[in-house]
Amino acid sequence: MYRLPLFIPYYITWHYGKAFSDIFRIFSNLIWAAANFFSIKILLKTLLAPWRRLQEEKKKSGFDLEEWAGNLIVNEMMRLVGFLIRILTIAIGVTAIIVIAGLGLVVLILWFMMPLVIAGLLFLSFSTFFSQI
Repeated sequence: MYRLPLFIPYYITWHYGKAFSDIFRIFSNLIWAAANFFSIKILLKTLLAPWRRLQEEKKKSGFDLEEWAGNLIVNEMMRLVGFLIRILTIAIGVTAIIVIAGLGLVVLILWFMMPLVIAGLLFLSFSTFFSQI
């Protein structure tokens, strides 16, 4: 019983200090992991590259208009496919980062309010108990 007055300041210091910064660090690590899992930086750098580097190469020597036009169409289609897949992946990654950041904000707000909620519930329970006596 004599240690309870010492416990409360240590708990408040931990709850609003170290634990608060640890929660922030955990969610920042999750955001970093999501950004690296979806390779957002790399996908932005290679946004207009052909999909899986698939492209037609010149097969005949000399200039052949039919071959050149066919290669151009296939190469541009592969770039379009690569662009669409990369944009979709980036959008999913950004959405994941936004969800993680939102959850982190909710957890931080709940963590901030938790001692107040516990104290309020204790007060309500004691007041209800003593009003029935």
